[in-house]
Amino acid sequence: PHASDEALDVAIRQLDLMESHLRRFFELGNGEEGRCEPCDLVAILHESIDLIAPQAKHARIHIQMNLPSSMPIFGDAGQIRHLLLNLLGNAMDAVGTDGKVEFIGQTSERGHRLECW
Repeated sequence: PHASDEALDVAIRQLDLMESHLRRFFELGNGEEGRCEPCDLVAILHESIDLIAPQAKHARIHIQMNLPSSMPIFGDAGQIRHLLLNLLGNAMDAVGTDGKVEFIGQTSERGHRLECW
């Protein structure tokens, strides 16, 4: 695919995310609670990184991941994505241009652990 096709795809996904956030905002205003359903934390993190990748590339920030193939959890995927995007944005602000953000994931019988450095 051409770079312009990739940029358009990212822009469309970012617009979809914004629409999802607005819908969630209005749902919260109506007193509706979040959805707790099976989802994969690794997949949500990859989606979040894909959305923020153009900003990271522009700032020359390298995002590194050392994750298991999946981390199945129960939660609201939209809220988790929102949290991860905030975490990524804050981490990128903290490391600055030419920085590195690293995610390390671990699983055990007690549960999952996701670290951001």
